[in-house]
Amino acid sequence: MPRRGQFKDRSGETIGNRKLLKRDLNRGVNSDGHMREPYYLNECLTCGYVGSNGISSINKVKDSTQCTKCMNRLHRRAVDIKGKTFGEWKVIGYTRRLMTPGGNSYYVAECRCSCGTKRDVPVYNLIRGLTKSCGCLQKINSGCHGKSQTPSGKLFVQRRLEAKKQGVPFTISIEDVVVPEFCPVLGIKIEPGRQGKGKGIEDNSPSLDKFIPELGYVPGNIAVINWRPTG
Repeated sequence: MPRRGQFKDRSGETIGNRKLLKRDLNRGVNSDGHMREPYYLNECLTCGYVGSNGISSINKVKDSTQCTKCMNRLHRRAVDIKGKTFGEWKVIGYTRRLMTPGGNSYYVAECRCSCGTKRDVPVYNLIRGLTKSCGCLQKINSGCHGKSQTPSGKLFVQRRLEAKKQGVPFTISIEDVVVPEFCPVLGIKIEPGRQGKGKGIEDNSPSLDKFIPELGYVPGNIAVINWRPTG
């Protein structure tokens, strides 16, 4: 196991809404002096609370804008999040308090997933980003056979999710999505490396389009072209 000092010091970095202040060398160390994982004193940029957490737990909630103290305040107020969207969940009901057999309480909200599934979801999990969907996203990715991060796989996942939301047929397989070197319409080179959420969409990014929109994503009705509009 790694000894003290063998982990990269990430003090000063910001992960989500947490700023890593300095290493907490009193935690995360076994009795023999070997370190399981580095702990950091970290500040919540939302409320200013400073706590000590392992780097794995900090990375797990990097998409959250709330720390434990923030959530405690929200739970006490039974925050109203009706109408808000968290990932594929949309909150369609008011929050309500539930009691556990041990006497603790927590709040849940009635939610509807983008695929239509309705479920009571803990408010804590929604706001901290610990749940993204009812599980349909995993099912969508499962059709990629381990190729979800390839250019074809990314187009396949994006369009399959859009087809589910729009209610149009989607019967193609990932083998039907072939990204050519050059756009079959304009003849310019397609650069798959430029695609991806948050990276911006360039004119020569690939796009999976339908010849006849109402037919949906079915074999023979799709083509991968570049993003540049033809009009």
